[in-house]
Amino acid sequence: MAVSATVAKTAPLSVRGLLLGTMWMLASLSTTTFAQIQNYFVNAETGVIDMGRFTRTVAFICACVHSLAAIGMWFSSTAEEPARPDELEAADAIADGSDAEEDISAAEHILLPISEKDAASDTSTASQLALNKQIVLEPVFMLLWWAAFIFWGVDYTYTSNVPRVARKILRAHAPWSSNETLQDAERLQLQLVSISCSVSYLVFGPLSDHIAKRLAKGHYLCLAIPSFCYTFAYLLGMFAHSITTLSIVSFLMGIGGSGFTLAIAIFCCESWGVQFYGVAV
Repeated sequence: MAVSATVAKTAPLSVRGLLLGTMWMLASLSTTTFAQIQNYFVNAETGVIDMGRFTRTVAFICACVHSLAAIGMWFSSTAEEPARPDELEAADAIADGSDAEEDISAAEHILLPISEKDAASDTSTASQLALNKQIVLEPVFMLLWWAAFIFWGVDYTYTSNVPRVARKILRAHAPWSSNETLQDAERLQLQLVSISCSVSYLVFGPLSDHIAKRLAKGHYLCLAIPSFCYTFAYLLGMFAHSITTLSIVSFLMGIGGSGFTLAIAIFCCESWGVQFYGVAV
C-alpha cells in the first residue's frame, strides 16, 4: 500500500491506473512462490500438508513485509530536512512583505468588476459542493474499504485451503492417484489464483482509474462487479465437487478480491488525495 501511494502521487494521470495495475500484478505472482514454499510442508510418504505450520510461516513472512512497509511510511512522513539559512532568510522576507500585499489585494478586491466577483462566487460554491460530496462519500468508502479488508482475509484463507480441497476432490474421484499427482493438483489451484489476480489487476487498474477520474454516476459499478464476482465464487466454492468447478472458483476469487481492493484504493486516492490514502490504508 505504501508503494501504491507513491505511484499514485508521482505517476502521470494518463497511465496511473496502468502502472498501479502492473505493480500489483507483479506482486500477485507471489502466490506461485507460496505454492513452491508449500512443498516443504508436505509429507512425502502420506502426502498430508501441515496447513497450520504453512499458514503460520506465510503469515510471519507477510507480517515482516508489511512491518517494513509501515516503518518506511512512518519515516518518510515524519522525516523533515533541516531548513537552510537561505531558506530562513527568504521566509523572513516573505513574512515582512505579507502585510503590504494583503492591503493591496484588499484594495484590488474592492475594485473588481461584478463579473469577476460572480466568477469568484461560483468557484466558492463549487468548492462547497465538492466538500459536501466528500462528507457524504467518505463514510461510504471507509465502509467499503473495511469490507475489502475482511474479504482480503477470507481470500487468503481460501487460497491457503485450496490445495487441501483440490486433494480431497481428486482423491474422491481418482483414489488410485499418486502423491505426485495430488501435489500437482494442489500447486495448479494456487497458480490459477495467482494468474487470475494478475489478469484482474491489469483490467481493473485502468478501468477503476478511468471511472474514478469522473466520480459522477455509476462509479460504484467498478466496485460492485468484483464484489459480486467474489461473493458468487465464495458460495460456489462451498459446493465444489470437481476440479473444473474449483478452477472456475479460483479465477473468480482472484478477479473479485484483487479488483475490489484496487478499485477502492484508486477511488480513495482520487477523492481525498494521497495523504488520506496513506492514512486510511
